[in-house]
Amino acid sequence: MQKSTFHEHLVKATSHTCEFTREFVRDYLPESFLYIVRLNQSYDRHPLKPGEHVFPDDVARHGAQVGPLSAEQVVELLWRGGLVPEGIDISVGHTDDKHTIMEIIC
Repeated sequence: MQKSTFHEHLVKATSHTCEFTREFVRDYLPESFLYIVRLNQSYDRHPLKPGEHVFPDDVARHGAQVGPLSAEQVVELLWRGGLVPEGIDISVGHTDDKHTIMEIIC
């Protein structure tokens, strides 16, 4: 996947997630977004298929939780020469005075 495509998908997923969340909460969700990324959160115990890769050193290098990050910083963290996480869960975590803080689990 191209880096720019991954960025576009992240922005679209953020927008859709925020729109969906607004249907169920009364709190104001600012249109400015930051992200908290939780690394290496899934393991389905299935052997890797050809072309699949894991990055077990991510937590040691970055910590289990990274952020808050901008969308561009999330892309830099997760995009690896065309590889992106197979599964990414995104949700509204919380807000501050200026930002909606999105939580990404991958």
